[in-house]
Amino acid sequence: RGNIGYRGGFYFLAGREPIVPLRLRRAENSLKLWRPARRIAMILRHVPFVRGVFVSGSLAMSNCEELSDIDLLIVARTNYIWLARFLVLTILSTLRLRRTYRDIIAPGILCPNHWLTETSLTIPSHSEYTARGYAALIPLIGDISLVHKFRKANVWVTQYVATWPSVVQPQFSYSRFAHILEWLIMGTSGLALNRAVKNLQLRIMTRHRARGAPADNVRLDDTQLAFHPQSVELSVIQKYSERLFALGIGQPMR
Repeated sequence: RGNIGYRGGFYFLAGREPIVPLRLRRAENSLKLWRPARRIAMILRHVPFVRGVFVSGSLAMSNCEELSDIDLLIVARTNYIWLARFLVLTILSTLRLRRTYRDIIAPGILCPNHWLTETSLTIPSHSEYTARGYAALIPLIGDISLVHKFRKANVWVTQYVATWPSVVQPQFSYSRFAHILEWLIMGTSGLALNRAVKNLQLRIMTRHRARGAPADNVRLDDTQLAFHPQSVELSVIQKYSERLFALGIGQPMR
């Protein structure tokens, strides 16, 4: 019990109380970022083939710095993940709200860095770091059933986190207008269009890598698109393991 302290709604390890004012400031920063997140959600809910949008990363954890961006996990209709990404990125780029690999910092800018399909919701990377990140997801667009499906597909999270947070109703629903657009596109050559924009995006990514865009921690296929270059996962887990060992809990990571 002496190893854990509590103040201002936060628990902390002994000797770490000075981080509480920092977390309180970051919580205030996070509140400010919810306004642009909700504003863009009012647009993205009308995009065809987008089944759900979750806020992830530091905003989902109320831990944003002054220069933080807004990370998003987006769920697309099965077989249309590339078309959904193309449409979303086109809108964000037009509005100048999309973070690119060139941006060292992007305060308040959207970063849709993880894409899944509604029938492939399982996260393949399992660790303390990823479990806490995905457990913290906050649904912004979609249906409550999608939240339950995501949790059912990722029961491995409870190996690292005692319990999921309470289920939160998505703030915006998928619009009827988007359904109509889907019907029109699928009625012509939707799958062919998905293949075309897939090839286009892969060519663009190849050019970007040639110009120095990082390629580590990137996954590209028809069920999942993940862009987590320069991930701090291993270093965070290492430090976490060392601190637990210093407290007499567990063994240091090798």
